[in-house]
Amino acid sequence: MSQAKYVMKADAHCAFAPGFDRVLIEDCEPDWTLLPTMWRLHAFDWVCKDCGNRLYQGLIKYCGQKPHDAGRTWEKDGCGSKNLEMDLVWKQGKGPHYSWRFDNEMVFRQWRKHHRRFPGDFVETLSFAGPCFFIHRDRYWELGGCDEGHGSWGQFGTEWACKSWLSGGKLITTKRTWFAHLFRTGNFRGTGYAGGTFPYELSVAQQEYAKKYSKDLWLNDRWEGAKYPLSWLIDKFAPVPGWHHDSK
Repeated sequence: MSQAKYVMKADAHCAFAPGFDRVLIEDCEPDWTLLPTMWRLHAFDWVCKDCGNRLYQGLIKYCGQKPHDAGRTWEKDGCGSKNLEMDLVWKQGKGPHYSWRFDNEMVFRQWRKHHRRFPGDFVETLSFAGPCFFIHRDRYWELGGCDEGHGSWGQFGTEWACKSWLSGGKLITTKRTWFAHLFRTGNFRGTGYAGGTFPYELSVAQQEYAKKYSKDLWLNDRWEGAKYPLSWLIDKFAPVPGWHHDSK
C-alpha cells in the first residue's frame, strides 16, 4: 500500500545509528539493494541481585553459569544465586559485518574476509543475513517483492541477493551507517522467558521446504527476472568458498 519512494525491511529486534535513514537515502542507487553495516546487538545483561555480578545475555539460570557462547569468559565465577534481574544495555556488540555468501546448496554462510577486497565505503557482497535492507520501492516491485513460494520461513537473504544481482543490479553494504541485530540468545522455552528464541512455532520441515524451493529456483536458473545465470554471479565473486577449490 505504500506510495513512498523507498522501502526498508527491518527486524523488530534491532537498533539503528543516528541518521541512518538519511544516509541510506543518499547512498542508495536506483538499482541497488543497500545494507547498513551489521553489528550484533548487546540488548541486555543478567545482573545478580545478591553479588552484583553481570552476565552477558543468554540462557542464564544462576550467577556464574556460562552462556551458550562457549568462547566467552567472565571476570567473576559468580555466587550461584538464582536471584537474577534483566538489565537493558541496547548497544553495539560484536562486529562489524560487511559481507556474506551462500554455498553450492544455496545455504547462507558467513564470509568475513571478503570485504577486504573493497577498501572504500561500499562493499559488494554475494549475499546477506536478511535482518535489514533498503531499496527503491519501484525497484522492490520490479523484482517481484518477496516470493511467498518459499513458504513461511527461510532463504530470505539468498532470495534477495540473487534477485539483486541476477537482475543486473547490485547488493551493497555501506560502511557509512549501521544497524545492530539481536540474534537468538538461547532456547528459553520452559524457563518463563521467551525473548531469546522464535515467538512462533517453526518446524524443520518448513525450513527444508524453503531450501528445496530455493535450490530449484536458482541452481536451475528458473527465475524469470534474471538477465544472467547463477554461474555468472559465482564467477563475478570468484573465488567463493564452497564453489571454488582455491577459495578462502
